[in-house]
Amino acid sequence: MGLSKDLKLKGNEFSNINTAFFIAFLIAEVANGNHTQFFFQLHADEIGYILQKIAARKWLGFNVVAWGIATACNGAARNYHTLLVARIFQGLFEATTAPSLMLTSSQYYTRSEQASRFSFWACGIGAGQILGGILSFAFQQVEYGHLAPWRMMFVVLGSVTVALGIATGLALPDSPMTANFLSEEEKVALLLHISENRTGVKNRRPKLSQVRELFFDAQMWLMATICILVSFASFSQCMS
Repeated sequence: MGLSKDLKLKGNEFSNINTAFFIAFLIAEVANGNHTQFFFQLHADEIGYILQKIAARKWLGFNVVAWGIATACNGAARNYHTLLVARIFQGLFEATTAPSLMLTSSQYYTRSEQASRFSFWACGIGAGQILGGILSFAFQQVEYGHLAPWRMMFVVLGSVTVALGIATGLALPDSPMTANFLSEEEKVALLLHISENRTGVKNRRPKLSQVRELFFDAQMWLMATICILVSFASFSQCMS
């Protein structure tokens, strides 16, 4: 869409910008949680440190808003360094998405039910890529004064994301016990239903034994290997 030409990117600078996003993402996930939790269905109190201290609704809403602002800032980039900074902040703010959604979903379903429910919001990754391609093509057909199509796309999508983040913070309950769409009888029934998870609905106390268990879990290392190998395709595409 002319981004590299407008910002006069040279050599590997475009690839570096993409790489910086994932480096920031990886660093932020240490405190937020980890995508491997999605696959292994860990206990709710095994989520990252931040989500043990701040309600998922507030933290997710804040990060979605911040991610939208960082996305819009991509449209204001003037050179390689300003775009690099915007991408780094996008990576930092995106790291909380999967852990927050997993924690929220696990409060309503048993372990045997969670995987199929998680798949609904996990489909958003593929749907987003499909929709992103369509939106990118659509913005390439739009001319608005001296504003480049890629700048307009970042500003518009960033603004929409900010609105969705605010809606998330206002609409999503902290836990089933504060959900206004459930009656008192339904809340009791839900607690009885998920009691087999033995996780409760809130636990803010970190457990080092669970951290040790995670690092010695063969499944975690196998999944990490799979994620790394799958990422080579995206890396190769960026390099090309």
